[in-house]
Amino acid sequence: MTMRRKFTIAGMFGLSLSGLAQPRDGEPAPASSFGLTFYDAGRALKNEQKLVVFPPGTEPLTIPLPFGLGYSSISPDGNALYGQRFFDPTGPNSGLYKIEFGPTRSSPVAGSKGLSSVYGIAVSRNKIVVSAGYLNTAGLLDQKSCGIYELTFASGKVRKILSNADCEYPSFWHSLSLSPDGEQLVAIRERRLTLVNLATGAIRSLGDEFFDAAWSPNGLWIAALEYGGRRRTILFETSGFERRRALPSSETIWSPDSRYLVAVGQTSRCGGNTGTIQLIDIESSERSTIRGTECKISHTLEGWISISAFGNERK
Repeated sequence: MTMRRKFTIAGMFGLSLSGLAQPRDGEPAPASSFGLTFYDAGRALKNEQKLVVFPPGTEPLTIPLPFGLGYSSISPDGNALYGQRFFDPTGPNSGLYKIEFGPTRSSPVAGSKGLSSVYGIAVSRNKIVVSAGYLNTAGLLDQKSCGIYELTFASGKVRKILSNADCEYPSFWHSLSLSPDGEQLVAIRERRLTLVNLATGAIRSLGDEFFDAAWSPNGLWIAALEYGGRRRTILFETSGFERRRALPSSETIWSPDSRYLVAVGQTSRCGGNTGTIQLIDIESSERSTIRGTECKISHTLEGWISISAFGNERK
């Protein structure tokens, strides 16, 4: 699987899923407006990048993108994707972009022009938080300008939350995920899972040897994937940030209703380079398959996108 990561959905969608897994006994099947999405970068040095969306109950939908993506994050309402260009020779590779759909269009995020070398991004309703460097007036990245930054949509202003020791790769924070209220952040640096208070910059370690993490849309859980051989997914309850449960390895991408974590299952039938999307029930640890995804996943999962966002682009 491609290791480009990003991608959590920070925020409360409010709708459950239909056609992804069977409803629990006695429950009606809820209506769904979201499709699970993966990013396909296409062949190297070719303009082939696209999103592939799996709307419940219908054929996959392919959406060409205007440029390749680095780290990216889907907006809380599922209507847009935020990210940085990835070594794009046709445009500037600093700053952040908002990609909207139906039809597909991109625009620079106001105030983000100086942000460069992005290693993590998280989006809430009113802000973006990134692990990045910030260019000086000469357009250069110096060794003291890297850290975690907050960009507020309303003002377009950028504020530094934390500083890195330098701009070398080990000093950057990765796997950023915002709490639904946008006040706290989880991030990983040197395998340490850390809780960050955005107002004060205060940090709290939640444990070592983690690879990826994400806040649940309902705000009750943080899922963190262990680093190394065991690769379990640990659930932290956010009332006290204590470890409560260990689940099978997953992508730490939450379903919009916070009942499931997404995993990519691989079988001998699929071959070595493709997989099938599964959902792991956080209460029972049981797995269910998302119909229509069998042996079709070979790239990076992004998260859940609103189907209504695609408008005329839908088949």
